[in-house]
Amino acid sequence: MAELDTKKKRKRGDADVALQKLEETEEVSAEAAQAAKEKAEAAAQEARDRKRVQALEYLQTWEHRATLPWRFNKKLQQWWVDHWGSTALVSKGEFARFLDYAATIAGAVRGRLAGDAAAAVEAVEDTADPAVRAVQKKRIRAKKLAKVLEAAAPSR
Repeated sequence: MAELDTKKKRKRGDADVALQKLEETEEVSAEAAQAAKEKAEAAAQEARDRKRVQALEYLQTWEHRATLPWRFNKKLQQWWVDHWGSTALVSKGEFARFLDYAATIAGAVRGRLAGDAAAAVEAVEDTADPAVRAVQKKRIRAKKLAKVLEAAAPSR
């Protein structure tokens, strides 16, 4: 009988050890998953930053196209079309440079840009909420962009 009790205790002890190892493995897996998630987020942020720098360089090269070799890049133009209203990504000076570039945009992209600007002009007006302040800044930029696109519109 004493031998049977010892086996039960051993089995129970083995189960406890196995459960502890499983819990430790789960903790390690959770930590590894979190580390992988953070690494992926950091890589994605780095890629976004790199794309922003490339877009800025593209516009600077366009601005000096008389003296520097410039080539149209649809992806970088699209970055500007998607982000022109973001005060976090595009400074005032960069936006002013983009306005000059926007005047030369043609085709469906020009129509989309004009539509986006018109929609932003219709946005919410007065409030102290920081999110709405960003919308207000985008609205101001949209008015400027709409004015540039209208002034540079090809006559028919």
